[in-house]
Amino acid sequence: MDGKALVIRIALLIIGLSLLTVIFWSIFVGSRGLVGNIFGLVINVVLAGFLVAGQGWARWVMAIRSGVGAISSFAAWSSLAQHDFGFFSIIRLWLLASAMFCAGIGVYLVLSKRVNDHFNPSSGF
Repeated sequence: MDGKALVIRIALLIIGLSLLTVIFWSIFVGSRGLVGNIFGLVINVVLAGFLVAGQGWARWVMAIRSGVGAISSFAAWSSLAQHDFGFFSIIRLWLLASAMFCAGIGVYLVLSKRVNDHFNPSSGF
């Protein structure tokens, strides 16, 4: 698999993760905090487009966004315990898995040589 195919898969994975988060959040939590999740989905779609286009700055922004997403997913996971959501509720398990997954994607975007081969050196960073 070449670098572009790998970056396309990563971009689709990020968009899918964001979309599933919006769906799970709306089903299990409701409208509280849903606008932020939808806004995050829109930002991820735009950044994924730049990521696939080979913009180096988009890789770093997406990696930082993945790190922040991991932290915010973990924060949401821990705050839902105070709102009568048990540890084994689907939304809490999803947020915990999402936190670990976002952290892994961010690290992979920064450290992978195959991902690095896709980006244009003249695009920045």
